[in-house]
Amino acid sequence: MRICMLTTRHSPLDDRIFYKEAVSLKRVSSEIKIIAPYCRSRQIVNGIEIWGLPPEAKSQCFLWSNLYQKALRAKADVYHCHEPDSLLVGILVKNRQKAKLIYDCHEYHPEIFARRFPEKLQPFVGVVAYWAERLLCKKADYVITVCQELAEKFRRWGNRVQLVENYAIRWPDKGFSLSISRTDLGIRPEESVGVFVGGMYRERGIYQMMDAIRILRGWGRKVKLLLVGPGVKGFLESAKAYAQAKGIAQGVVFTGKVAFTEIPSYLAMADFGLVMDYPERRKLNTVAVKVFEYMQAGLPIVASDLPANRRIIQTEQCGVLTDPLRPEKIAEAVALVLKKPDLGPKMGRRGREAFLRKYNWDQAEKRLLAVYRDL
Repeated sequence: MRICMLTTRHSPLDDRIFYKEAVSLKRVSSEIKIIAPYCRSRQIVNGIEIWGLPPEAKSQCFLWSNLYQKALRAKADVYHCHEPDSLLVGILVKNRQKAKLIYDCHEYHPEIFARRFPEKLQPFVGVVAYWAERLLCKKADYVITVCQELAEKFRRWGNRVQLVENYAIRWPDKGFSLSISRTDLGIRPEESVGVFVGGMYRERGIYQMMDAIRILRGWGRKVKLLLVGPGVKGFLESAKAYAQAKGIAQGVVFTGKVAFTEIPSYLAMADFGLVMDYPERRKLNTVAVKVFEYMQAGLPIVASDLPANRRIIQTEQCGVLTDPLRPEKIAEAVALVLKKPDLGPKMGRRGREAFLRKYNWDQAEKRLLAVYRDL
């Protein structure tokens, strides 16, 4: 079976697309290609062939045309699409080659697309995008998604659906290799470290986290915030300026983008993990992969009090939930975790045990492979 993954928005080395799905699919396929932007040339990584889309594309139509031409050349048996527009390209290719088609929906695409428009137009654009996605999905042989709410939506539309959660990959049993230390980042031995891992923008609660650190330091707590990952255009510069203006620049460490394989090193130097997503509709029923990464690292979690987070963190007793919009509440939650020497470690151990038992990619991989065997 020859598999070709199509994406217009994700890096070819995206953790779900490459490190989870493509690597797992090597069990059922001897030939896997990923056609993606942010990569100019052809290359082979871990036995998976990557074809880049031209970064200098002047228009979306040019990008789609290039994706279509390369997808035809791939001559795959299955095209695995990660966005509505790559699904449209996949449909055109399927009509030419009689291939199977999978739509992998791991985002709330209509809602995300609508946010690009002025606020007054967003409801109308959202409805149009919703119906466009519904129409395109009719051509898919299978839909894969990451949460029950999305799965139920596609089932109502009459699709064959499989839930493949975005659980974290299990790192080697020998433990996390430390390629960087706290000292390298200017973190003193007596300081507690809160870590956030992932892409950064305002709705991730970055400013509220920094304000919470300022409050904690005002209470005499020796604590630092470690922000690991890239920001949307201009965000990191704005966040650094905010930290400077608030007088907490010494309490915040920005790493910028790091390799996926470097994440364990940063988690290993932290004392607790932070997830402060705003209570937007698209965040209510999905759990950020960083929650599972924190659980694997044995970190107690301080997270937004949202339904999906609640189901896992309360059930497994591996963290504290709080209001992500109120820095003083975040600070109180962190102080609670740090107050008793045994509380945080107990939460961390329970989280790690739950991750190893239930919330790891090995479990989701079984469902992904079942889809391909069922085609």
